[in-house]
Amino acid sequence: MAGTRMYKAGNELFDEEIDHTAVILALKLSKHYKNSLLQAAKYGIADEIGQVLSLVDINFDLWDIDDKEKKSAFFEAVELEYVKLEIEKTQIAFPQILETNIQKLSDAVKLSDIEAKLLKFAVMLSYFEALSSITQLIGQLTTKRLFDFLSIALNEPICDIEEALHREGRLSVSGLLVVESGEMLVERKIKLLSEGFVERMMCKHKNIYAVIRGIVTAVDMGSLEVGDYGHVKDRLDVVSAMLKKQTESAKGGNILIYGTPGTGKTELAKAIAKSIGTNLYEIDYQNSIMQALDADDRLRAFKLSQVLFGNTKNTLLMFDEAEDVFGDRQSKNIFSKSAPQRDKAFINRMLENSSVPTIWLTNSVSAIDEAVLRRFDMVFELPIPPKKKRFEIIKNSSFGMLNDEAANELAKHERLSPAVVAKTMNVVAKIKDEIENPSTAAKMMIEDMLKAQGYDSIESAKANELPGYYDPMLINTDIDLRGLAEGIESAKSARICLYGAPGTGKSAYGRWLSEYLGRPLILKKGSDLLSMWVGGTEKNIKSAFEEANDENAILLLDEVDSFLADRKSAQRNWEVTQVNELLTQMESFGGIFLATTNLMDNLDEASLRRFDAKVKFGYLKAEQALKLFAGCSKELGLRLSPQIKEEVRQLSHLAPGDFAAVMRGHRFNNIKDTREFVKRLQDEVAVKKVANELKMGFLSS
Repeated sequence: MAGTRMYKAGNELFDEEIDHTAVILALKLSKHYKNSLLQAAKYGIADEIGQVLSLVDINFDLWDIDDKEKKSAFFEAVELEYVKLEIEKTQIAFPQILETNIQKLSDAVKLSDIEAKLLKFAVMLSYFEALSSITQLIGQLTTKRLFDFLSIALNEPICDIEEALHREGRLSVSGLLVVESGEMLVERKIKLLSEGFVERMMCKHKNIYAVIRGIVTAVDMGSLEVGDYGHVKDRLDVVSAMLKKQTESAKGGNILIYGTPGTGKTELAKAIAKSIGTNLYEIDYQNSIMQALDADDRLRAFKLSQVLFGNTKNTLLMFDEAEDVFGDRQSKNIFSKSAPQRDKAFINRMLENSSVPTIWLTNSVSAIDEAVLRRFDMVFELPIPPKKKRFEIIKNSSFGMLNDEAANELAKHERLSPAVVAKTMNVVAKIKDEIENPSTAAKMMIEDMLKAQGYDSIESAKANELPGYYDPMLINTDIDLRGLAEGIESAKSARICLYGAPGTGKSAYGRWLSEYLGRPLILKKGSDLLSMWVGGTEKNIKSAFEEANDENAILLLDEVDSFLADRKSAQRNWEVTQVNELLTQMESFGGIFLATTNLMDNLDEASLRRFDAKVKFGYLKAEQALKLFAGCSKELGLRLSPQIKEEVRQLSHLAPGDFAAVMRGHRFNNIKDTREFVKRLQDEVAVKKVANELKMGFLSS
């Protein structure tokens, strides 16, 4: 019955089994589904079954759908061959590789013989196009008709088929094989775990863990420890105790950890598993051939893991990138708030009935229905580690290749993931003997990663540092800035609004104050906090104040008018809520908060009352401009003449930012003498919209 190979089976070893199974299916379908076969032939889609029947010398091409005698002769030939080959007793042949893999899986999942048989048959239908083509002639069918077909194809009682495919059965509960009630074709009605699963069932594997790779994978414990997350120690003490109890008693449970990318959620899950001495397995987000798994595939993988590891002690699951299934409010997946009620009930039951403790990780909880959130044993946010903790993590991950100064520079970047640093340093450590400067290579790699993630590079951050010639006495304000700093140092807390024309030194004062008080500075711009998601900006504002509080840092919010616009002119609800959030955080913040704006008149009136002081920054006075010019000239190695000094005194509308811009330009376009220096300052003033600024009252004097 082997015959000539007709189909692309993918492996020479499969030819005999496929031909054998194809003939059995073709004869059974021709006998039991005559009307369907006639309908398929009428529309010319029965060629595949004709080719299969030719293996047993039934010439499908000779019959004529409109000739009763020829049709009768054809079905008589089918009946004769059916009896001759004892098809009713003949079992489908499965490739040995498939038999072996399903047996390994069956032992682990505890499948019955009929469940294993159904799973093997479903894999063959999905893997071999020859078989799926034959089943197409049945056409559309109900679930009841599907059970009839499977009973006929596998020589099994229909009641056993129904029991094996029941939604509470082992196949469905594990996600290995489910019947889709909404589909009408065999190939779509029988839903397997995933396409990758089908491929893996047809390959050789050493053990069950190799079989399920691309579905559930053992995770290495990483290089970080729970102690590296000291900023959430109180929560970790509770989580660790809870998970330790659950894994020791093989009880299910669900912990949800959320936080922005780069906070180290994945590494934290590994650290927790390491601390409680348990094995950690990850629900994969891509299959064995590196194809991304969709939400349904991942959920079925989660269901399978519950069956695989159910009642197994010292086992913990991790569901990373859970936003794949959480979705958003516009999606229709089962986690979405817009999903049907019955889908929400499904996920609630799945969480409540979990048999293996699981850590779920996601970037946001905004899309998760509140009823779903309540099903988690614990939900907490993992904030960005404070700078001191980031420094410790970087140092511990650097294999001694970074000194304190380099580690401190890296630690300034709150969006730099500890995992990125650890991975980079691990790569560099392996090749350090082959390259000239390992530290430089590591810095370059981290720079590239920051750039790819859309964050400022290390050099960009350094460019924003306070210049050496900065002096608060050379800033034109309506208050003594050094005296203000002394008052803030004494009071320990303050809420100050710094307003004035661009470049007048508002942000620079924040940097100077940071150095003066010996406190870290957390600088937030509009682009850092504004979010395209509803509620995202409010959340970012809250996180900024929490970070400043954790690090005992000065929080400088640049361009505060982006958040404190007058609520009277608000046209959208979120324009009001973000103002409310910022005001709430300001009132409850016990540290030092500075806000800068170029548009004082646009600020919300209520917000102005929240500031302890409002400091106006104006253009430089003549003597201030001359002193700043002299300081910069000294740094450039230029000598001042009396004539140049007088020209500088005559310049109006100069701001410290103009000097900073000219000095930056000098890096690639040298200033040859003081006259050129004056000319460049004049050019900076010329591009300002001075007429508008004069109305605001920013005059030099």
